[in-house]
Amino acid sequence: MLQEIQEITFEIGMLGQYGPDIYDPQGTRVLRVLLGRVFSALEMGCIKYAGFKRIEPGM
Repeated sequence: MLQEIQEITFEIGMLGQYGPDIYDPQGTRVLRVLLGRVFSALEMGCIKYAGFKRIEPGM
């Protein structure tokens, strides 16, 4: 389970290098790790935050 969380979180982190706009509700990205599911930048930010809290609670 932790391995899956790490893969998802790190993929979102890599996509974040290109500066997704969390205020653009139309802007979406596809996550390869989650079998092509589509998420908004704000959704991915929330998932990344929760993922890092599970990986390293003190961060």
